[in-house]
Amino acid sequence: MRNKTVVNTAPAIASFHAITASGNTLNDWDISYYRKKLLDTKYQLNTDEVKQYFEMNNTLKGMFKVYEQLFSIRILCKCVDKFTIVIGDG
Repeated sequence: MRNKTVVNTAPAIASFHAITASGNTLNDWDISYYRKKLLDTKYQLNTDEVKQYFEMNNTLKGMFKVYEQLFSIRILCKCVDKFTIVIGDG
């Protein structure tokens, strides 16, 4: 099931791209860039400014609290970030 936000903003992103990109093809990897530019231009929404209000640890704690109440579960956090780095074909 596709995300409704992606589906609903796709025509606006395509139109914005057509106006600003001098006829270049809109590729999948361009969509997040043009979505951000569209939000900045059309709605004066600077996503970089919004980020300061959603610090990762506080956001995770809030999400976990909501999930615990909503689904009657407990989320145990080991407070360890895990990253996998793959070089080449892996």
